[in-house]
Amino acid sequence: HRGADMVRQVLTFSRGREGERELIKVGQLVREMEHIIRQTLPKAIKIVAMLPNDLWQISGNSTQLHQVLLNLCVNARDAMPGGGELTLAADNVELTADEAKANPDAKPGRYVMLLVSDTGTGIPPEVLARMFEPFFTTKEPGHGTGLGLALVRGLARQLGGAIDVQSSVGRGTTVRLLFPALSEAPDPGDVPVAVARRSPPPTGQPVVLLVDDERALREMLRMVLNLSGYAVIEASNGTCALEELRKRRDQIRVVLLDMMLPGELSGLETLTRLRTIDSALPVLLCTGFIHDDDVSRVRALGVEDVLMKPVDINDLVRRLDAICDATHMTTSA
Repeated sequence: HRGADMVRQVLTFSRGREGERELIKVGQLVREMEHIIRQTLPKAIKIVAMLPNDLWQISGNSTQLHQVLLNLCVNARDAMPGGGELTLAADNVELTADEAKANPDAKPGRYVMLLVSDTGTGIPPEVLARMFEPFFTTKEPGHGTGLGLALVRGLARQLGGAIDVQSSVGRGTTVRLLFPALSEAPDPGDVPVAVARRSPPPTGQPVVLLVDDERALREMLRMVLNLSGYAVIEASNGTCALEELRKRRDQIRVVLLDMMLPGELSGLETLTRLRTIDSALPVLLCTGFIHDDDVSRVRALGVEDVLMKPVDINDLVRRLDAICDATHMTTSA
């Protein structure tokens, strides 16, 4: 999920558009980063995490914030070549008008603060004054672009927040990020992913034709769909999918079709031939990428719904339920 989100973020950035926002579980994000740096940073660096249980919620892009924290942690690591202590923390803060004056980007109000602090070499005053300049870096060639902190500050401003850096030579650096809180409602914490078990409709267990070349993905989806009340017929390519459809045309209620199929028949070509067999059979496309030119062709073939990989299981089941319920109502009528 992080990899897919990161690619989408690069595309969004290159096209000059603001990324999608979501409710962010700040505590979960910090715990995830803590786990990553414990596994990757030198053992000479002690990791400390401090999180309250009643963090407010913020709006933003979790992948962006993940990259921000990772960038700050890498900078902290570089400042402690002989070891030290790295602190990750989050807290609820409320800035008064007087406190907000200390930071030109801040305004009075409620914020969630993210803090990354190290006990490293610190930053000289002349460097501290330029640290947010794009492409400014004190690292050797090949070890940094100078874009990291400029992007961190840009993200904070984009979300209506602020960044504050305090550092002393030989005594370490503390970076505080402030993001506007949406409300005083606490962070809901980790919510386990659960698949709702579906009761088969009166007409019997709905059958899904699952077309995907990745065996592991087919097996995972088959298990999930079985738990949700669906029977599954698998096909690893377009040719096999068309053969299964011809044999079991009366049984199959919906086709879950991958767009990137190997062999002679691509996903789009499979969809085109499928329509010659059954022009009304519901099809849910599942893909990691779709060309803009293909969107109109897909719609012309009667497909309005595209599910992007990596698949959200609950979203998949909800969409299949909606398709099968709609076709059941049409058949009954």
